[in-house]
Amino acid sequence: MDIIKVNKNSVTASIDQCAFEINSILAHPEESGSLERLDKATAKYGRLSTQLQILNMLEKQTQQAQEQPTQNED
Repeated sequence: MDIIKVNKNSVTASIDQCAFEINSILAHPEESGSLERLDKATAKYGRLSTQLQILNMLEKQTQQAQEQPTQNED
């Protein structure tokens, strides 16, 4: 099992949920608590976006590390 891909899929699903929540709030800003909900949703979206960037970086580094021994054998 590729733990990075599993984690990326989970984070991506959470980002999608946050985007839906943000869009819902923006569609009905007059509802009670909208400002607080928007603040929480955007903070979570930002944290998850950063987490996804880190996972992408780790995935790239892992792929490079796996390719490197092959290149050294030639």
